[in-house]
Amino acid sequence: MKIQPTNTFILTTLLICSLCLNAQEGKTKRANTNFDNYAFMDAISSYEDLVDNGLSDEEIYKKLGDANYMNAKYEEASKWYEKLVALENTTLDPDYYYR
Repeated sequence: MKIQPTNTFILTTLLICSLCLNAQEGKTKRANTNFDNYAFMDAISSYEDLVDNGLSDEEIYKKLGDANYMNAKYEEASKWYEKLVALENTTLDPDYYYR
């Protein structure tokens, strides 16, 4: 059975996409581990890399805001909390509005 060029292209594209998603999941896991271990500077760096790569979800913005807040970088934390509040369909604790 001969594989058609279009089938090869589709399979290659799917493989590359799955590898990219796997890599971002690994970066998210590493960032969460740093955050949970109170390594906030490393977590900030990892989360900012994720945002630079196009991820913009509620958890990342919360953790970025919290990590900056814990490091007394209140203006930077405010920037991330502002983006968090601007997201649609988010359920936020009152603490996030206060910070």
